Amino acid sequence: MTGQARSDAGAGQWSTILLVVIFAVAAVAATWSRSDAGGEASHARGSEKTSSQSLRSLVGIDRVERWLGEQTPTGRGITFGHVEGRADSGYLPRWNAGAFEGVKFTNRSRRPSRYSGHAEATAQLIYGPMGLAPGVTNVNLYSADEWMGSNGMRLFQAALPTADGCRVFTHSWISGNGPIDDILLKRLDQFVEDTKAVVVCGVNNGGNQPVPAMPASAYNVIAVGTVGRSSSSGYTGGTTPGRCKPEVVVDVTRTSFATPVVAAVVGRLLESADRIAAQSEQAAPGTAGRHAARPEVIKALLLAGADSSCGFAPEDGHSLDQHHGAGAVRFDRSLECLLKGPVAPGVAAAAPMKIAQPIGWDFRSLPPDRPAVYSFELTEPVKELSIAVTWHRRITWVIVMDPGTKKQVQSVKWRVADFDLHVKRTAGGKTSTIASSASTKDSVEFIRLRDVKEGVYHIEVMQKPMTREAWDVAVAWWSQK
Repeated sequence: MTGQARSDAGAGQWSTILLVVIFAVAAVAATWSRSDAGGEASHARGSEKTSSQSLRSLVGIDRVERWLGEQTPTGRGITFGHVEGRADSGYLPRWNAGAFEGVKFTNRSRRPSRYSGHAEATAQLIYGPMGLAPGVTNVNLYSADEWMGSNGMRLFQAALPTADGCRVFTHSWISGNGPIDDILLKRLDQFVEDTKAVVVCGVNNGGNQPVPAMPASAYNVIAVGTVGRSSSSGYTGGTTPGRCKPEVVVDVTRTSFATPVVAAVVGRLLESADRIAAQSEQAAPGTAGRHAARPEVIKALLLAGADSSCGFAPEDGHSLDQHHGAGAVRFDRSLECLLKGPVAPGVAAAAPMKIAQPIGWDFRSLPPDRPAVYSFELTEPVKELSIAVTWHRRITWVIVMDPGTKKQVQSVKWRVADFDLHVKRTAGGKTSTIASSASTKDSVEFIRLRDVKEGVYHIEVMQKPMTREAWDVAVAWWSQK
């Protein structure tokens, strides 16, 4: 992604936007929908809900339980934000249902609402004894319109966005092309950057459908699709076109249900990440471990651990597959990455660490033209090596002078770094590049190598000199023997 700094609200433009703000969210609301059609809510209460055990197997939860037993993370201590449709169409699950035993739901939106079968179906996938994240006991409920307003993004307000204590937000709704999509997406990216919450969003259903603008097209979220080219795919439109969405997929029928599955995996990862961060601060203050729960790290872990057997064939100029992103989410692989890190860069190529199966992650702030290099000597061949690099877009809201009215107005500026990822191999005293990911559009770089033989390898992450400032970046890698 080419580094840029832009001001997108011109002198008279912002005051015009302010005049229509009351109507703008309503206009967006008129174009959004749940990611369902017709009888999807009843479908969820049928096959998706009753296949809880198959979902656990699908994403690798059962493998982790065999591996860690009672130490398996379940989302304990992680507060969720559950965002559904418009208040007038229903956004509340039946929280007193037996399926949600032990879970405290709090309605954070002010508008009254009827119960929603869609909201209940998506909630049952995550919460309660039979949910995919049974350790979650606190859930805030939002209608999408109120979450974009005073109870979350705080669109067009002077106050900063608020996560209300939530660490994960799950969004099983989309909007079509609205009049203020660009502003909404910028504010959503600011929301993630300011609150450090992980936001998981579904794309649309239907392989012939375009990638929806809001919320999945934001840079700083995790966009989720379904396996088999049955969800919208391809590239973003609008003012930042050509970025690949979704980033990960789940093998279920609808994106409404793929999204909470990924959110549940995120909740489990965050429980372990919090433990790693706490231990790191106690044992080695100031090291990368304290950043284990950062959204960039969680996203990199998901991508590095993704299963590509669903199909992976990026087009030229992109690092991800336009239908499946990095692949299908695998909790077991991503957790293994998390637990094996962090790994510091800077190991000398002359004496790299000998390792049979490279797995790990790192997070740091990198200035331009000063690469982080992770070197290792592979002692045994591996069938696959996947490496993901993720970073955020930065948003700044500033006060500028309108040259026409001579009044102060708000303006929004954004900038995003440009990182490249290279894998190099040293043999016979010479080091050569064997794979590169250098997308000029995506804020993700990704490499997947197959049948990697023994030898000395170097994972190199470097920011190009576009922004002239240090930038936070996460890198994660996973390999299979």
